[in-house]
Amino acid sequence: MLPFDNTQGLVTALAAVNEDGSEALQLGIVIRDENGQTFLNTSVSLAPHNRQVFVMPDQFPASKDQRGTIEFSGSHFSVLGLRFNPLGAFTSITPLSK
Repeated sequence: MLPFDNTQGLVTALAAVNEDGSEALQLGIVIRDENGQTFLNTSVSLAPHNRQVFVMPDQFPASKDQRGTIEFSGSHFSVLGLRFNPLGAFTSITPLSK
């Protein structure tokens, strides 16, 4: 699980990696607002040893002007979060264990 903030010019970007070299991965994704209400439940497919990188408001338009959490489920994967400010500076977001 990662916190995200796409408000006031901030933008969250994510990278997900399938660490398994032999099997594709269906990565479950649940996005909740800052009150804990689910507003998107979806998934992404990742080929073996493949990755997907995306900017949250581009990949999930419902997350624009929102803050909350994005939760991933699956096996043999890693996730990295980055938060960018309006000037282009960024910081990493540490995933939280649920």
